[in-house]
Amino acid sequence: MAARERTVVLVRHRVANYRRWKDTFDADRPDLEAHGCTGTRLFRFVDRPNELVLLLSCRDPRQARELIESEDLRDAWARSGVTDRPDVYLLEELAATES
Repeated sequence: MAARERTVVLVRHRVANYRRWKDTFDADRPDLEAHGCTGTRLFRFVDRPNELVLLLSCRDPRQARELIESEDLRDAWARSGVTDRPDVYLLEELAATES
């Protein structure tokens, strides 16, 4: 059976302080859910602990696009201490495997 396609927003950015960023991210979870986000995965670079990669699973591409174009997202980045211009990609997941 083929995996169900889903929309994923990939965000890569640097933060001044991980704990501050994470507290803001957790507090803003209702806004993500309002934009159709159904799950998140968070990563950081092994040698650069303040550089993060975030994957947001979204219900549909329209809601995901609204999220990445929203002022709410830019405000959250400012409040959380993002220190660079984030790289943001709207992706369609085609396949996944885990073992």
